[in-house]
Amino acid sequence: MRLRTAQHKLYDTVDKAEKLLAWLGMKEMEVRWVDEVVTPEGVKVPSNKQIAEAFPGYYQDLYQTRPLQDAHQNSEYLQNIAIPILDTEARGVLEGDINLEEMKAAMTKLRSGKAPGPKRFPAEFFRRLGDILAPHFLNIFLEARKPRNPPSRFEKGRDSGNT
Repeated sequence: MRLRTAQHKLYDTVDKAEKLLAWLGMKEMEVRWVDEVVTPEGVKVPSNKQIAEAFPGYYQDLYQTRPLQDAHQNSEYLQNIAIPILDTEARGVLEGDINLEEMKAAMTKLRSGKAPGPKRFPAEFFRRLGDILAPHFLNIFLEARKPRNPPSRFEKGRDSGNT
């Protein structure tokens, strides 16, 4: 088989599948390549050596410990913040139980292409079967909000069967 050396030590071959894999590998490496960076002063740095010198300086500045503000300034700032206070009706709505219509509305607003939950069902599944699933999810949600102690099995370690 005839091999031809490609960029970044990857090889293209005459075989179509291997050629595609080599092309995908080169494309992925190209994405990771940094052509130039812009320094905090606004200067474009095109050479590899200057880029390598610019990165440590940027991250050292980014993670440098900043001096704390004066405690008096902090307390004055916190005292001057206008914190909104909810009236009893709004508080009741927020703290109240969710109803079936709200559960259905939440299920219809799930984003496409996402898979909520551990079973990885797509959002379209929940939208299409929302009328059937919403009452069950509502019961689970309301049950989970009840204050109680966790089951005793939560306290024990998981039995792996290797004892």
